[in-house]
Amino acid sequence: MLSDADLAPAADRLLQLASQALAWQRRDGSFPAGHNGPHAEPETPVRVTAGWLYTFAYLASRGEGAFSDAAHGAADYLLSSAARPMGAAFYCRHDPHKNLGNGLVGQAFVLEPLLYASSVLGRPDCREAAAAVHGAHCWNEARTAWHDLNVDGSHGALNPTFNQQLWFAALGCRLDERGRARAERFVDDVARRVQLYRDGVIYHDSFAFRPVPRPGDGPRARLRAARVHWRKWRRRPRQRGRSVGYHAFNLVAMTMLRGALPKHAFWDSARYRRLMTAARRPAFRQACETTAYAYPYNPVGFELAFVERSTGIDQAAAGHFAHQLALLALDPEPAVAGADDQATGLARSYELARVLATPAGKAWPEGTGD
Repeated sequence: MLSDADLAPAADRLLQLASQALAWQRRDGSFPAGHNGPHAEPETPVRVTAGWLYTFAYLASRGEGAFSDAAHGAADYLLSSAARPMGAAFYCRHDPHKNLGNGLVGQAFVLEPLLYASSVLGRPDCREAAAAVHGAHCWNEARTAWHDLNVDGSHGALNPTFNQQLWFAALGCRLDERGRARAERFVDDVARRVQLYRDGVIYHDSFAFRPVPRPGDGPRARLRAARVHWRKWRRRPRQRGRSVGYHAFNLVAMTMLRGALPKHAFWDSARYRRLMTAARRPAFRQACETTAYAYPYNPVGFELAFVERSTGIDQAAAGHFAHQLALLALDPEPAVAGADDQATGLARSYELARVLATPAGKAWPEGTGD
């Protein structure tokens, strides 16, 4: 298990990196945009700015006064019309053929830093914005899942990606009782049915909502549903690399949900135990080093460290953590070794700030409550 002493060098590294990042912030509080790592979708400055907001807010809360103005500047940008041009979803990516808010996860990448900043910076407006955006997403009671929200305020389709629904549920628990109740329904009907590979890794194409038949569905509709199931099954080998890369990302949200819903029966299930111990296998570490969806895009080492310290469940996190930290190369130029999306990779160092901010045995950073 990683101790506070193990984390001390990482805290120094984060401070060095953030000190360099101060020079990258623009006058409006934003940061240069990335392109969503291996997904290669050009983004707006929103996601990267949200990441640095979290890191700067953490350092400011620890008495590093040089980061306070930068944190407030990043928060101001995210609350501005540049980030939410129509007062609805955050504007996260440019592709006109896709959801401009980058689905549920694009919003989640902003909501988590806003909730943290609201607490440690004394910014209730950040929480109010997070609650407004989350609450504006249409909840489908029959399917127990959320629809995407468009930048113009209209509602999109049910989001089909499991990790996106999972993260939206986890963040909803921190907002209000309605969010908590919906998250519990999601765990009841969707999370407990999550599909796993033999080693416990979560299948990326797991069903993201309850697959119930619609009233009046006839044989053709049921046949179409069966075909969807079959196509998902056949994609399992092709989705293995992506599934490995996102496994720890899923576990972070699972850990947050467990902290909010500690009495739910799912946490005592064999399926939960399997997915929580998948990362202990040497094969998992090897797979992380061969897929573009793990290091350095998804900071697996920081994510597993958070899960292990929060739950006490062994994730073999120490080796992953040391490897992840080594990828943050500070000399001679700021970079994430091996990354072709430096902006996003460096901003995701906020996941290290999350580890440092969260006391052992807790599911949320100190001061934000369970």
